[in-house]
Amino acid sequence: MQTFQILKPFDYGSCVFGITGTLLLLGVFGQPPRPVILIWGFFSTFVCLVSLGPLVVNLVIHYLKRSELLIYLLHASCNLVPTLYLLSHLKETPREIFFF
Repeated sequence: MQTFQILKPFDYGSCVFGITGTLLLLGVFGQPPRPVILIWGFFSTFVCLVSLGPLVVNLVIHYLKRSELLIYLLHASCNLVPTLYLLSHLKETPREIFFF
């Protein structure tokens, strides 16, 4: 019998953050300002990379249970689209946007 791990509030928040970022980038909420897209993309990239780290290590050293593995995969997949958008458009962003 397999037991399931209950999701914590951070798990829900991370997924909602990633899905909202995806909808934001697709233009569901209109055209957001460029700094909002950049800040959202940086946070999504951070969450995605932090989630992918244990998954990559788990390929070599199998230390995660299946339920923990699925939670990391959920975090990474929800934040993948904003991360890819940020990484693909990083060269197009002028450096002056970081200085207010």
